[in-house]
Amino acid sequence: MAEERIQINPQKIESRKGYHFVKRLFDIILSTIGLIVLSPIMGIIAYRIKKEDGGPVFYKQVRVGKNEHQFRMYKFRSMIVNADQLLEKLKNPKCQFKLERK
Repeated sequence: MAEERIQINPQKIESRKGYHFVKRLFDIILSTIGLIVLSPIMGIIAYRIKKEDGGPVFYKQVRVGKNEHQFRMYKFRSMIVNADQLLEKLKNPKCQFKLERK
């Protein structure tokens, strides 16, 4: 099968800049509105996590995304504070039933 050559039309790219600007602006505006609407709920969640055990509210982790690009991910903590360190302890064969799915 012969490879097809793709030619890029510079005028088409130039005409799409307005579209990308409007799309980006729309994304920023909707994200801001979403944060304002959801901030009371996120505040309550943060308060409840902090009240539960006094640990940090957020859990952060480095993840790998598209094209193996690393990024930092933040989420509300739903585990105990040192869950990463306890993972090795839970890999003990006596505790294996906790990690297996049926």
